[in-house]
Amino acid sequence: MTNSTHSVTRNPRYRIVDPTNTWVNVERTTNRVPPALPALLVDFSRQGARLRAAVPLEAGEPVTLSFSPARGALDLVLHATVQWQRPAGNDTTAVGCRFVREVDWEAMGELFLCGILARDNPT
Repeated sequence: MTNSTHSVTRNPRYRIVDPTNTWVNVERTTNRVPPALPALLVDFSRQGARLRAAVPLEAGEPVTLSFSPARGALDLVLHATVQWQRPAGNDTTAVGCRFVREVDWEAMGELFLCGILARDNPT
């Protein structure tokens, strides 16, 4: 019997400056109800994001996330696929999304400049 140990390197996640008030708009495919909904941004990496929504989303569901911060001129739209979802308390659902394309460094810089992502070390 062999005992193999392997680890998977997780890409850094960036902390959200105001995780209780940073909203993204989630657009769903046309046959889903509701077709769009707001969700809180919980954490973010170049490969995906964790959200908290009032409506459960289905694993495998394609979504589009739109960012419109209160300050700054960021107009960022990211296409993603829901990877998982689970109850998060207070009638909300935690949702993990994986972006179709890795977020480029220029867009990451805009997320920092607009005050969405914290400038401290990623986790």
